[in-house]
Amino acid sequence: MAVTMDSYGDTWAIVLAGGDGTRLRALTTNLSGVAIPKQYCSLWGGPCLLEEALVRAAGVAPIRRTCAVVAAPHRRWWSGTLAHLPIDNVIVQPRNLGTGVGVLLAVLTIIDRDPYANVVLMPADHVVQDDLVMAAALRELADQAASDPDHIHILGVQPSEFDPEFAIVAASAAAFLGLYKHSHERAVAALEIARVGGNGEYGRRPLSVVYDDLSAIDFSRDVLDGQVALLRILKVSPCGWMDLGTPERVAKVLQMPPRRSVNAVRSASRANLSLAAQWSALG
Repeated sequence: MAVTMDSYGDTWAIVLAGGDGTRLRALTTNLSGVAIPKQYCSLWGGPCLLEEALVRAAGVAPIRRTCAVVAAPHRRWWSGTLAHLPIDNVIVQPRNLGTGVGVLLAVLTIIDRDPYANVVLMPADHVVQDDLVMAAALRELADQAASDPDHIHILGVQPSEFDPEFAIVAASAAAFLGLYKHSHERAVAALEIARVGGNGEYGRRPLSVVYDDLSAIDFSRDVLDGQVALLRILKVSPCGWMDLGTPERVAKVLQMPPRRSVNAVRSASRANLSLAAQWSALG
């Protein structure tokens, strides 16, 4: 599906926050033995990683066009953090089925409301040392997606450590959907009949039933892989960007110099758990 310059719409931000954070459980398990997904933890005891990702998202889209993809089992951790978002922008999955399914559900939801939308996709479990560099890069990435809606635009920041799961991506909603129709047509068909309605309810099949019939999909590996001809890379300067996927990466981040932030994150309460405190206790 080609999208012409005469038809492209507004920019939306999708923050992915539905992961279970299994690789960090040694650090994210509290004194009660509950493993808190890493996106609801903080680095030094302040705002959680999800809140910091929402601040970055605000640089490319207003609150009314910012969506967060979460999982129902994590409600106790995200309900307060996302209270400022419109209720229809909190996209609740019955359970985590990988980034690929979460992205698809969010894209279908946005297309219902803005068929010509442009979307910037960002994970909630990344840390950025220099937010000023990242903020400028995200704005440029969004502009590229708007002016070239037939391609998939990837932020080519040199990460502090290689990780094939990294993905900050922007494209028209139609281009995102086209990726899935090429490789995961069954998932598209299943979610299209259960997409979110304006009243927060679902369609002809309950979403929980649809999820029971779907397999997990990884966005980077299962959706983007093999689509080189569609990809456009925006190269930007290093900015201390890292996915907090392992305890060793958390340790590296905690040893970095003070962060350079666009603005302080205002949080109603401190995060459930500090990764710095947990690392110190383990040490």
